[in-house]
Amino acid sequence: MTAARRKRTKKSGTGRVWQVVLGILSGCAITLAIVYSPAEHPSPEATQGIPQPVYDGPSPDTVRVMVYNGTSINGKGREVQRHLEGRSGPVFFIAPSSAMNADRLDYTETVIVSHIPGPAAAAAVAERLGVPDSSIVWCLPLQGVPEVDVTVYLGRDLASRTFMPVSPN
Repeated sequence: MTAARRKRTKKSGTGRVWQVVLGILSGCAITLAIVYSPAEHPSPEATQGIPQPVYDGPSPDTVRVMVYNGTSINGKGREVQRHLEGRSGPVFFIAPSSAMNADRLDYTETVIVSHIPGPAAAAAVAERLGVPDSSIVWCLPLQGVPEVDVTVYLGRDLASRTFMPVSPN
């Protein structure tokens, strides 16, 4: 056998080993992608009839709220916070600090985060802003008392609305 032929034989043998290794790795990657793929969230129709958690408790008379502007409109957070502050029906809203910009300015929908177990405070904020209860999520602290009861991340759904301050009562 000539030297050139031996070199070709060695190269083709090495190439086949790499093809087998790459094939095995590809199969493993596909298997992992299937096994560990994130589960799809069920549609509202699929969750009908499933009991949702219920948090009983008195309706709050005071709600501490923080507003973050998640829109690209300057001053929208301050406008909404001034709209919330003061009495609205039986609930008095207070803001312990000034409104700030959110982590990003492209929120599509407004998100209301409740930091307390009961739904009444977040529902009062949602009602005052005119957004559905479906915009409410919970993020409860592991320990201690949260700085605010509710955090609002403004989205584009409220960007075009004008919010007037409430009259203090």
